[in-house]
Amino acid sequence: LDLQVVGEYDTRFDQVIVKLCNLNVIQQVSEKTPGATSFLVKTTEYAIPVSHNINVEEELAKLQEELSYLQGFLNSVLKKLDNESFVSKAPAQVIETERKKQADAESKMKSLQESIAALK
Repeated sequence: LDLQVVGEYDTRFDQVIVKLCNLNVIQQVSEKTPGATSFLVKTTEYAIPVSHNINVEEELAKLQEELSYLQGFLNSVLKKLDNESFVSKAPAQVIETERKKQADAESKMKSLQESIAALK
């Protein structure tokens, strides 16, 4: 497998990661390969071009299920943030945590939607 990295990342552990994951190469790219399966770690996107090695229908079903879960999760976070009583009574750190959850969910949903579009 090849691992593509979209964004900044720490290259100090590349040799270890290549060995542990049995990778051919880790490449820093500006855009992932169409059809690649991707995941996020914080704000860095990692992609593995595997479109020729997977059952597309099964992968689409899995991605749709994960997207549906995230949509429900995001809705629950937004309900909290829209609730004036919650926002006025909660400590600032709790509100910030909820906003981070919102941003993370939106970022993951965008990545999932891109993966779904690439597989279709």
